[in-house]
Amino acid sequence: MSEPNKASPLDSLISISLVCFLSLYPLVLHPSVYASVMGLVPRESIKALDFFYEPRAWFLFWSCSFLLVLWCLRFFIKGTWGHEDKGVDLFLVFFLLTALVSTLLSLEPLTIFGTERRREGFLTILSYISLFLLAENFLAGERWRKLALYAVLGSGFLVALYGVLQFASLEFLPRDFIRQDWLGPFSTIGNPIFLGSYLLLLVPLPFYFLKESSRAGKVFLLLLSLFFTASLVLTGSRGAWLGLAALLFFFLFTEKNRRLLLTATSLMVMVLIVLLFLAGLGGVSLWERLRSSFSLVPENTLVQRLYIWSRALPTILERPIFGWGPDSFGVAFPQNADEESLRLFNGYVFVDKAHCDLIQVAVTLGIVGLIAYLAFLIRLFGLIYPRRHSDPLLPYALPALFGYLVSLQLSFSVVSVAPVFWALAGISLGGIKRNVAQT
Repeated sequence: MSEPNKASPLDSLISISLVCFLSLYPLVLHPSVYASVMGLVPRESIKALDFFYEPRAWFLFWSCSFLLVLWCLRFFIKGTWGHEDKGVDLFLVFFLLTALVSTLLSLEPLTIFGTERRREGFLTILSYISLFLLAENFLAGERWRKLALYAVLGSGFLVALYGVLQFASLEFLPRDFIRQDWLGPFSTIGNPIFLGSYLLLLVPLPFYFLKESSRAGKVFLLLLSLFFTASLVLTGSRGAWLGLAALLFFFLFTEKNRRLLLTATSLMVMVLIVLLFLAGLGGVSLWERLRSSFSLVPENTLVQRLYIWSRALPTILERPIFGWGPDSFGVAFPQNADEESLRLFNGYVFVDKAHCDLIQVAVTLGIVGLIAYLAFLIRLFGLIYPRRHSDPLLPYALPALFGYLVSLQLSFSVVSVAPVFWALAGISLGGIKRNVAQT
């Protein structure tokens, strides 16, 4: 490694800041939530606040801004940004520029920071890309990568544990007025569907530490993965269940250790089957919830999604090139309360997301934005998959990333989860670049 690329105290500061960010981010809530737990604020007085999305979006934005300032300072001191991959960076720039042009052409102020209780505007997209690049360059080393994964798994365990406690009606955090009567666990993520997507990113990661662990450590890591799986199943999110199936399928093509593959897959399937038949939400077993997915009754969320998709696709043609602007689906979607929508949703519902990631991107960022987004993902997987056996993290990160993306096709990106995906993707690609540089 050349002199300019040697680790410096500034590099270490950026790396440790990223690790701290990853450990704290899933636990960030509105300060009033934690204040109410300590008895400093009456619970009833905070029910109208956004507990989850706006506090986390601001935390993401200011954290990335601070880290980017440090990175610029590093450039002025050392004269280099660090390792670069022009292929991926080119697609990232293309995607970012598309989002910027879409924002400027939308003439909607909400596209800058995003809509209320969503907050996935241009600044959030910029933060995602910044986090990817920072993780790629400063969490690529083995030491920092392990610390980052410890941070992700540690905070993830707390999130999953609180989700299980919620399922058992043992929660202690207050609920806002929106979630007052919700049945499924949402923990600190804000929604059972989003919690399921978040847990998909964690399920395979404990296996990364198996090789260097003792026998007892191996048992603990396997149990941790199964705990994440159980917490995921208990969310009742069918999109997350589909993502779990995709994760396990993809695992077949990344893991060379057939004993681990058979053991882990068998146990996960057993946990899934047992919980589907024994656990329930609102008096309905999870198995019945799964069966209802194939029913065409109006209450079926798949039927509701088909209605949303059928109304959303024509809006792409109205602004086909750069779309309506980031996080502007609610503006683009025809919000008329026709007879069919009233029947499907049992009343008027404001639809602000497509519940399909690709349609969401196509509507908000246009066909150009969709091409840029898909090109980046294809390039990312195209670089990582052929090298999946050259880096010990990739056999587990790849299924996590793939399962998450599959789950988004029945859901959507959300600021309480997406940064974990972008950081894990950056760490995975950074590990490849580090190995190439060393060879």
